[in-house]
Amino acid sequence: MKLILFISCLLILQACGKHPADYCLPPQQEMVRTQTQCADAWGYGESNEETSTKLTKFLLQKNIAAAKITWQPTGEAVTCLACTCSRGYIIHVWVEEQYTERLSKEGFTRK
Repeated sequence: MKLILFISCLLILQACGKHPADYCLPPQQEMVRTQTQCADAWGYGESNEETSTKLTKFLLQKNIAAAKITWQPTGEAVTCLACTCSRGYIIHVWVEEQYTERLSKEGFTRK
């Protein structure tokens, strides 16, 4: 019995080594939110990468671990300059299922 368990574990570990790192991670849920002109609680950086760093730190303070953060331009012209208006990007955050409810409280929705 121990031999079968050992061989099973060995095969699973071997499978993880043959695929991209993402393959062996827990399933991720994609959540999205429109970036605002000035109403995002995590603040803004000089670039999307810098803003991603601020967002990651903010989420960690809320006990939310993001596996990946990406930005997608919306292509819309910025004509509204109010704080809650779009800045022209959709933020995509991938998290484990356990974090989706907390992320929803921060204005993100399931994609």
